[in-house]
Amino acid sequence: MIQPPIPPEEEARLAELLSYNVIDTESDALLDDITLLASQICDTPIALISLVDPDRQWFKSRVGIDATETHRNISFCGHVVANKTMLEVNDALSDERFFDNPLVTENPNIRFYAGAPLITEKGYALGTLCTIDQKPKVLSPSQRTALKTLADSVMAHLDLRKKNEELIKINRMKTHYLSELSHDLRTPLNAICTFGKLLEQEARVVKLPALFRDALGHITTSSSILLKTVDAVLGVEDTEKANAPGKKKAISTRSFFHHIFHIIDQQLQKYHIELRSNVEDSIPETLIFDDTRFCKVLLKILSHALIRAEGDAFVDVMICYQSGNLVVLFKDNGPGISQEQHQALYDDDKQDENNPLSGLRIMTDELNGHLKVKNGPSDGIIIIFSVPATVDTHDNTDVPETGLTYTKQNPKILLVEDNEINQEVMRSLFGRNGLSIDIADDGETALKMVDQQVYDIIFMDINLPGISGVETTRRIRETQPAIPIIAVTADVIIDKQVLRASGMDAVVTKPVDINELNRLLNLYLITDSVFN
Repeated sequence: MIQPPIPPEEEARLAELLSYNVIDTESDALLDDITLLASQICDTPIALISLVDPDRQWFKSRVGIDATETHRNISFCGHVVANKTMLEVNDALSDERFFDNPLVTENPNIRFYAGAPLITEKGYALGTLCTIDQKPKVLSPSQRTALKTLADSVMAHLDLRKKNEELIKINRMKTHYLSELSHDLRTPLNAICTFGKLLEQEARVVKLPALFRDALGHITTSSSILLKTVDAVLGVEDTEKANAPGKKKAISTRSFFHHIFHIIDQQLQKYHIELRSNVEDSIPETLIFDDTRFCKVLLKILSHALIRAEGDAFVDVMICYQSGNLVVLFKDNGPGISQEQHQALYDDDKQDENNPLSGLRIMTDELNGHLKVKNGPSDGIIIIFSVPATVDTHDNTDVPETGLTYTKQNPKILLVEDNEINQEVMRSLFGRNGLSIDIADDGETALKMVDQQVYDIIFMDINLPGISGVETTRRIRETQPAIPIIAVTADVIIDKQVLRASGMDAVVTKPVDINELNRLLNLYLITDSVFN
């Protein structure tokens, strides 16, 4: 037996092989199809895509054999790699290189072998596409050509796979860079924009001289321009446009909700469920929103009520309008929701066909809306969801800006934030509404505080020292599945799906807008008394 020689450029060849990141990876459907096709074209029971590393030939794809690798010293493919040319052995027992090779004298008893090299663009042979038979054989010219063509196809696929991985790596590096840039730029802007607006408003109240009012106006205007410039560099506007829900249209709200509740009431009556609905007068006559997806969310919630309904069942639905959002509050008197079912609302990978609320958060996200589900104080569940809805430009209804309208008195609010300036920013924003907050400097402290105090809502910074805000949220969710947790971050590039899976209910980006803050407080601090 003659062992395959080592190519003179072996070190560079192995480096090239490693750069493809393919050794010891899972099977590839396309490569498996090519291997099978090679077996069929060459009329052999065995075909392999073999990659040769320092000590072995490893089979990326195989047909007709169970082994996943053999030692390089006894490999036929090693000869192909060394010579970079196609090798055809018609009868291994008659070939001095292979007649006493263990692969010939023992299983798989090779007699015929044909291997075409897998040559990279740099000219290195990574391995082969080979076909094997247990009886002597001669390939026809067309079979040889086909085997060579298939080997080129394998190499083309590996090249494409490598380039895709490189693009993914580059994209990850870009995302990481933009994420850090977003955090570093928007964090100081949070203080400048927020304090600038608050001081400008205070200047009007105390009637400071025009010089001071004008100066503060220049500060807020300049910071706003700077923020827009930063967002443009980060591509925030493009991302928001790409994620914006479509198919919005102007809807006559009175007739729309009258029609919807009429249909729902007819369905509920079949199951002896009483519908108690209320559409507040604050809703404008005409709104622009995605009515189709809105109805799907509403019907999915009601389907949950139908499944859970017991004797003397009822469903309360209240609809109101707050700061550019259509808000729906739902309550029933069925059994509560388990912690496992609640967790499934946050994790896309834990969707449960037996839980009719599974997928509800995804549906709400598609509307760029918000969702909160919790158990009622005595029985049933309370579901709150909101979707963006703008006033029709042709509607003359005067919709005033909404301040804090939630009914929760003296809510317990926890801010988890390590930056002292950001702590003061948030303290000022809450204090403007007469609210006090507790502050935790890190995740470990926050976990201890949550164990000692029942909070109505938590605002969680993502970039914390020690355990991250994402991990802190996961741990809180283990014991507090229903408490609203709002992510607060200067990173506009962050993957919001990761935040949702950890248990975040919503995301607020820095600089924090007072109207956005009030909207979330209105949404997540509504108490059960609104149904009375």
